[in-house]
Amino acid sequence: MGDQIIVIDSPVDAVEIDQVFIRKSIKFVLPNNRVDEFVSLVKPQLPISPFKLPTGEVVESQVNNSSYFDDEYCNMFKERVVKAEAAELYRVRWYGNDFSRVEDLYVERKRHHNYKKVGKYSNKKRFDLPKEEMARFLLGAPVEELNPSKAKLASEVQTVMMQLKPKVRTQYLRTSFMTQDNTDLRITLDRDIAVYAEPNSWQNIANINGVASGEFDMMPYSVVEVKVSMVEGGTPECPPWIEEALFQSGARKIKLSKYGYGVMKLYPIHAHPSPKWAPEIAAWTSELGFDQQNTGATLAAPAVSHAAISIESPPSYRSNSFDNFTDTASTKSAMMRANFQRKYGNIFSKARRHGMNRKKYGKTDGKAFMANERTFLNYIQWTSSLATFCVGLLQIATGSEVLYVSTAIILFCDALIFYATIIYQLRRIYFVNNIASRGGRVPRSFNEWKVISAIMLVFFIAVNSYIVYMWVAQPEVLTGLTDSVVLPIV
Repeated sequence: MGDQIIVIDSPVDAVEIDQVFIRKSIKFVLPNNRVDEFVSLVKPQLPISPFKLPTGEVVESQVNNSSYFDDEYCNMFKERVVKAEAAELYRVRWYGNDFSRVEDLYVERKRHHNYKKVGKYSNKKRFDLPKEEMARFLLGAPVEELNPSKAKLASEVQTVMMQLKPKVRTQYLRTSFMTQDNTDLRITLDRDIAVYAEPNSWQNIANINGVASGEFDMMPYSVVEVKVSMVEGGTPECPPWIEEALFQSGARKIKLSKYGYGVMKLYPIHAHPSPKWAPEIAAWTSELGFDQQNTGATLAAPAVSHAAISIESPPSYRSNSFDNFTDTASTKSAMMRANFQRKYGNIFSKARRHGMNRKKYGKTDGKAFMANERTFLNYIQWTSSLATFCVGLLQIATGSEVLYVSTAIILFCDALIFYATIIYQLRRIYFVNNIASRGGRVPRSFNEWKVISAIMLVFFIAVNSYIVYMWVAQPEVLTGLTDSVVLPIV
């Protein structure tokens, strides 16, 4: 998460020209109580670049809203954490606090590349879409009917986002520092950052007029990004005077991701593996004496009451935008339930979480799934053959030795098939979510394990019941008789 975003210009003669961001982003994290100090140091050197609202009003800061999309298990988050090649992240962004006045939404795709390995820079592309068409876009309506600004990009993004759901909302005030005659250097300051758990569908967001609701957390830090003009193959650095201002303000160079922070706070059960910056942020938070858990389970923090704010507003106003919220009893209850589930959850839940904690996430090949299924069927073949052999042996011979050996073999088969089922299920979930996260269709064969497992369950219940019957219904075996009696085969 938080990788450097470099967006390359499209060819001049391209049919669609992407909105591009040709900068290297260097990210810093700043305690909220040091924001005013940082602004006072930067403003004399680099003036504030104002924003122009749709109403025509010019303001120094504006509210940014971003709704990040992911699957049920936050696989997009996981792939970004491990920096998998071509790992993607999708979000819908709009500006201002009054959703009813928003006309266009900006749909963005961020894609990570390892330049040293593949010769490509990480990039961010976006297109705008009329707000009223967003629900249809996510339901798969033909792109040409939706009037996006770039149809080709919209079609690519739609294929993936149809498989995803809104997961985390970030809301903050953004201030930009830049001169109008020189765009090679730009600084953005994001403060009053709040993260919210989103509803499971965009329609639910639209129904409540885009108001952030549900569980939320206030970040005790502000994020500063220094964006320097990028030259291919070059390694531009942060200008010394900016580094000095950041140092004096107590900032640290940390690639913190607002979305990653939201996942860790709101969906801790899926926040594995954790980002590299997580331990440093946790230690710093403790060092500064901030409350590490200020999440509200049922209340939503009120959004900033207007679409924009001047940087000159009194610090007391900015600092109390969200500060009046404390933990509630429902919060603690939710935390206790989550801890109980993590500690005492059933074995399949643990297996699923382990499956989502892989270090690498690559393309899922159909052959990989078939190999997993073949391994599972081999376990079934051998265990069922051994169990059948034991039952047959007990049909033609009795005696303590025969019963002891047969019981031991069947118990071994029970343990083996139980282990095989868990491993198969763990891998199957991994494959299914990898396919779904890329917008693919999950084959029907991926659900055949339910039928196979049901048949094997009935089979092994019958075999184990027969063994119990042999121990209970033939007490002479328990007397230590060693004589074998040959019985006719039924």
